[in-house]
Amino acid sequence: MNEKNQIVVVDDDSLQLKWLSKMLKVGGHTVREFESGKEALESLTKDTPQILICDIVLRDIDGISILSEVRKKFPQLKVIMITGAPEFELAVKSLRLGAFDYITKPIDPELMFETIDRAVRTYELEEENAKQLEELEKRDERLRQELQLAKVIISDILPSKYPRTNKLKFGTVYMPAGEIGGDYYDFIQFREPNRVGIVVGDITGKGVPAALLMTMFKLRANEIFRSVFHPAECMSVLNKTLSKDFPQDNFVSAFYTVIDSDKGELIYSKASNDPGVILRQGKTPILLDRGSGYALAAFDPETFGESAYTQHSVKLEHGDILVLFTDGLIEIFDKNNRQLKLDGLLEWLKEDEHLQPQLLAEQIVKRAQEFAGTEKLQDDVTLVAVRYDG
Repeated sequence: MNEKNQIVVVDDDSLQLKWLSKMLKVGGHTVREFESGKEALESLTKDTPQILICDIVLRDIDGISILSEVRKKFPQLKVIMITGAPEFELAVKSLRLGAFDYITKPIDPELMFETIDRAVRTYELEEENAKQLEELEKRDERLRQELQLAKVIISDILPSKYPRTNKLKFGTVYMPAGEIGGDYYDFIQFREPNRVGIVVGDITGKGVPAALLMTMFKLRANEIFRSVFHPAECMSVLNKTLSKDFPQDNFVSAFYTVIDSDKGELIYSKASNDPGVILRQGKTPILLDRGSGYALAAFDPETFGESAYTQHSVKLEHGDILVLFTDGLIEIFDKNNRQLKLDGLLEWLKEDEHLQPQLLAEQIVKRAQEFAGTEKLQDDVTLVAVRYDG
């Protein structure tokens, strides 16, 4: 039985019903016939066809009432009404109520089969669309679950509190471009309370893959940062490790610094082109832009060896604020397609250098949002601010 060609015919004219049934069977359709409209409705519940052909005037229940019931209970069913000349107004009404089409008496077999073929094609198309929609909804649900999982992973990865130190104050803002971002920041608390490590990174990708890579990066980085003192050496060892662990074409841009609050010294190494900035009251911002090392896991460690990463130091003064950020901040565009760039950020930082770290971070990101206006962020934005009060 070809279920796609199942047709129920309802007509209280037994001769016409037999003729219709015979014609449809000859045309290759499976037919169930009823003289009673009520019996036809009951049968639909047990076995729903694809097409219902119904006379608009019946003795026990009118065709319009049948149509209304069918539209409520079986909206996918295609209903073709049969009407005589005096019943055209009812036929038009049936179309408004959701009938697929109507055919007039005396019935033209060629026109009838043409109408049925259109109804079958429409039914099959809607059925296929419904299956695709169901599959899309299942896929969307899986994606929602994955995104929720990624959110949980990231919430566990990013630090929930700042390091305990009397001479340093911290502020952070993390703003993903989508639901899940690929930016990363962390604080490394060493045994010596005067030493704090800070890392800011941008991991390729988004969503669950980026979250998983972020987890791997955190595990490897924390282990290496705590066992290796010098930032440049940390970068070199981390690059070798991630080059083995990371999938091909995935890498991390990172800035790593260690602050010794007793000595008032900052040492850093970079695996990116993004500079750090030191705000010094009343003076031009200091760019930590020396030694732009290669992104981690982006190249064979044997190609450049340990020379791929260099280390630099800066003597801190009381009130200095270190600002680290990912490239998503300086690469935002306004509605006129004008990019903020580093110079624009430095102007903002200079104007807001009097603020405490958390307020400074929030103010800069607020400015960025106002600058972008209705333009969607193209990349994640992360900013970490650290004030030295030594």
